[in-house]
Amino acid sequence: MYIQENIRSQRKNELEQRRILRGLWDNALLIVLSGILLGLVLILFTKLFIPPEYEAETKFFVLSRHSQTTVSISDMESSASLTQDYIEVIRSRTVLEGTISELGLDMSYEELLKEVTATATVDTSIISISVTAEDPYLVAEIADKISDISMEVIRQVMEVETIHVIEPAEIPDSPEGPSLVRNGVVGGMTGILLSMLVVIWRTLIDNALWDSNDVRYYLGLDTLGSIPFIGNDTVKTNKARRKRRKHAKKNII
Repeated sequence: MYIQENIRSQRKNELEQRRILRGLWDNALLIVLSGILLGLVLILFTKLFIPPEYEAETKFFVLSRHSQTTVSISDMESSASLTQDYIEVIRSRTVLEGTISELGLDMSYEELLKEVTATATVDTSIISISVTAEDPYLVAEIADKISDISMEVIRQVMEVETIHVIEPAEIPDSPEGPSLVRNGVVGGMTGILLSMLVVIWRTLIDNALWDSNDVRYYLGLDTLGSIPFIGNDTVKTNKARRKRRKHAKKNII
């Protein structure tokens, strides 16, 4: 008895899977069109309502020297070990609020901090400052100003004399984001996934019995016979044929 119930449960699961696959296949075109439509909508939304963002980067070199005449390996190692301190100086209120004040920016310290990224190249004393903003000219100006104020603060606070800009910020030619292609792909995949979930949900809540297999597995009954379904189009076609035959008989008479 247990084995029969297990077999019946397995067959029922197989039937459910087949119905789901059949539903996905029957609605494949609709699923693909939904993905394309949502992808196009997201691309259009990105283009119309999300402003482009530009990025500018500047780099400077810092060397903490123990001797004014020579540069030793210990000087290089000491400077490399202090890179995290230099980064914290760049992110400080002194530097960023000074940048806001000198450039007359309409933003707070917290807002500018979100747009500034400071990193250090591994095992070197090279500090990189990148800034993102909607204006390509302003973003380069902000990056250079942060670099200038940071170097001045590092000279005064950390008593470092050897500090030079090795790569000033350039005006970016193209925006860094948002990516229309990426958003379009994300929208398309989301549309396809949502459409598939809707189809699967409708299939699972569909209690209709479509064939003899459904009757056998859901009701546990065997079918003695079946009557083929005649669609409306077939009925209309048969009526039209009968009318033509009747009209033809009248003409003959």
